[in-house]
Amino acid sequence: MAERKGDPALLDRAIESYRGALKETARSDDPALWATMMSNLGDALTTKGGEYLEEAVTTHSAALAERPRYRVPLLWAASQENIGNALHA
Repeated sequence: MAERKGDPALLDRAIESYRGALKETARSDDPALWATMMSNLGDALTTKGGEYLEEAVTTHSAALAERPRYRVPLLWAASQENIGNALHA
């Protein structure tokens, strides 16, 4: 929504929300959910751009660790693409 509306405040709220949700969700409790939230945070950070891109790559890489190719090949590929998008931005 923030990207479509062009409102940086909405993007900042999204980033804050993802970070808040991640504080409440242990990786060990639900690795798939945790990886999805990390991926969403990484997407928001990539959209934010600039100084946030390094964190976006780190965040997407962490999500990738919970998405091995042999177990979830499509999510693995999506995570790889997200890392590439952050590196390219």
